[in-house]
Amino acid sequence: MNITTILLVAAAIYCIYRLIAMQKETNTNKKILKILNAFGDKPAFAEALNEEFSPENTPEYMARLQALRVWGGAFHDDEDMLREGLDSLDVSVLLTGDGQRSAVGMNESVFFWLLLFAPNTLYSKNRMDLANAIYEKVEPYRDELEHEMVWQLALANRAYYEKSGDLGRAFYDRVMEGDYADLSYTKDLIGIYKHIITAMQCRIWLDEGDTEKYDEAAGMLDEFRRAPLGQRWLKELGMKAEVEEPADEETAEAEGDTAETEEETAEEEQGE
Repeated sequence: MNITTILLVAAAIYCIYRLIAMQKETNTNKKILKILNAFGDKPAFAEALNEEFSPENTPEYMARLQALRVWGGAFHDDEDMLREGLDSLDVSVLLTGDGQRSAVGMNESVFFWLLLFAPNTLYSKNRMDLANAIYEKVEPYRDELEHEMVWQLALANRAYYEKSGDLGRAFYDRVMEGDYADLSYTKDLIGIYKHIITAMQCRIWLDEGDTEKYDEAAGMLDEFRRAPLGQRWLKELGMKAEVEEPADEETAEAEGDTAETEEETAEEEQGE
């Protein structure tokens, strides 16, 4: 067998391996999506989650399930659920790449649940003790995460939650100025990162009474408000979460007619 044939066979084997791996990942994502679809209903979420636990699961899939349990516990005010997930979570298995993608890139959504969504929920419920337990669980792997956008954003958010240092301002500013080439992230998620950062900046400006800066940036949050996760994030920060849709021309005219009628009625009543 000549070298060309050997290379072709090797390439074919690699392609088959990748196809099998991609198929497994697709099946895994479908299972995760099923759990997420039940997320808002605690009994349905717990049932969907528990159905997936099996000795046949890969360590990585088990870690994803435990991360979901942590986030679910935070969302549903179930400390036992959260701590059970945290105690069982093996973060190290989420940090093994496949040779083509970074480890965190393969599990970026999992770190979103752990490091962004769950802590923001816990902050809103005045349970920073539990949020800190999550941070401490991941802290031993900070070297592996040092150049990851999700980790750096988590650190900035933590500074705001704990009212420490610069409240995360320096990081928020550098990202919004486009200075993040040294950080790894999934390109499709950069919009969500920036929405979260804008929300955090707006919250800081509201806290400080800087209405001018807030008014300049607040409109950028409308797209975030249209997404359920965005609405929840803003509500958890105590900010307006609903989008104010502009009234169409007919509605505006109807409202104008109603106002005129009410005004005329009031004048007639005064005349009487």
